[in-house]
Amino acid sequence: MLDVCSALYTRAGDELGAGALDTTAEDPEDPIAIVLLAAHARIRIDQRQAVPVRELAALASVSADYVRQLGKAGEIALSGRGGTLTATAAVARRWLISRGMEI
Repeated sequence: MLDVCSALYTRAGDELGAGALDTTAEDPEDPIAIVLLAAHARIRIDQRQAVPVRELAALASVSADYVRQLGKAGEIALSGRGGTLTATAAVARRWLISRGMEI
């Protein structure tokens, strides 16, 4: 919740025109975009849907490349190819819990 408030507060009063909020970047730098990606990951986990690597990375506060590296090392099971790699909701939940997150 603090991340959401902080992200929104830092942009208070900004005029958000088209393209001002980039949620398409692999590892977005905009705090609001990161919060949105993390929220999407959390919803997907709750709904037992596959979680894209970039959303899972945002939720875990790491880079998407780091999650891919863990997948290559066999530390997290990922499926798909290239930019469409995903983790099942169960795998994502276990991995996040192993990182000390309450999910």
